[in-house]
Amino acid sequence: MIDFKIMLDSGAFSAWTKGAVIDIVDYMSFIDNNHEYLHHYFNLDVIPGRPREKVRVHDKEMAARASWLNYKSMRRAGYNPVPVYHFGEDVKWLHKILDDGNDLIGIGGLVRQPRPLLRRWLDTVFEVLCDGSTYPKVKVHGLGMTSLPLMLRYPWSSVDSVSWMLHTGFGFVYVADRGYDELPLKIHISIREEGGSIGSAVTGGRSYDAYGPRKQAFIRREIERRGYDFEDVRRNAYTRATVNYDYYKEFSDNHVPAPRVVPDRPLFGQQGKVKKATPPEFKVVFGTPGFITNALCGYTSILNYRGEGSRILSYHYWSAEKKYNLDQYVKDSDTQQQELAEHAKQLREQGLPYRHPKSSGASNRGEGHHPRAGLLLL
Repeated sequence: MIDFKIMLDSGAFSAWTKGAVIDIVDYMSFIDNNHEYLHHYFNLDVIPGRPREKVRVHDKEMAARASWLNYKSMRRAGYNPVPVYHFGEDVKWLHKILDDGNDLIGIGGLVRQPRPLLRRWLDTVFEVLCDGSTYPKVKVHGLGMTSLPLMLRYPWSSVDSVSWMLHTGFGFVYVADRGYDELPLKIHISIREEGGSIGSAVTGGRSYDAYGPRKQAFIRREIERRGYDFEDVRRNAYTRATVNYDYYKEFSDNHVPAPRVVPDRPLFGQQGKVKKATPPEFKVVFGTPGFITNALCGYTSILNYRGEGSRILSYHYWSAEKKYNLDQYVKDSDTQQQELAEHAKQLREQGLPYRHPKSSGASNRGEGHHPRAGLLLL
């Protein structure tokens, strides 16, 4: 049985891109009907502006105000949503969230922002959150935090990420060569079905075939040490996804958030003191393609195989497909976990390394897009 601890996102951004509107009463009803599976749920945010149009400062302010009103409405109705402070909002909204006594807040609007700009903004955000200390006073969740450098730079309590899945689709695997508080090797390892690898010009010089014999031997040894067939990892996107899940899970279990780097700021001619604090416990919450609500589709099967219950799901997609409870999702996931465990057991009994039962012949076609793969047939 998978121990589900789901974070529920309203899916407001996805709805906004389609011109749809999420009804706050329907959102709260979904929370009521599925509360046993929900670990946390986020506020119903309002997205500023219109798709493909430049967002004005006034639009951001009005959206932040509307999001705050939704948050207060949910609180008055007896709910405890996680409030979210978004990229580009006035810092006064962050102070309002903190002053309201929340012990967990979300940081959102991070997707598609230029990394240098995002880094400068997050430096300011965590300066407010830490308030002269090395760690924030509250737990901080990074919504859609796909950048490992930014995960390592800031003292998050948790992040949700689809990087384990997206980079798999582009043919990459992660190998931890320096522990889990440093960036891992990100290696393009997949090969085309007709033979040969995609060149380093495409992969930014991170192709497995571009490394020397010693580095190649290390990469191969690390993958095989985990019980995988190296050639299957190169050809089968779903086995490759399992390798990447394992990295992110170990990163989740072993990473210790770094203290915020406090700049030197003389106070009346003397160096200001930095308050020491205890680092928060850290975890990765696993995301899958938002449009997949069937528990057996695509890379969701990897999470089922590993018994991973820490997931983030989007209310918008569930409501759009008229699936108003998670009971069937949980039931299907538990059933598939048992089937995949039996598959792995049979391989072990034959002395074979693990390989995902999904056909490797189809796994590399169309790499780089979301794999809406249909049911996994075992």
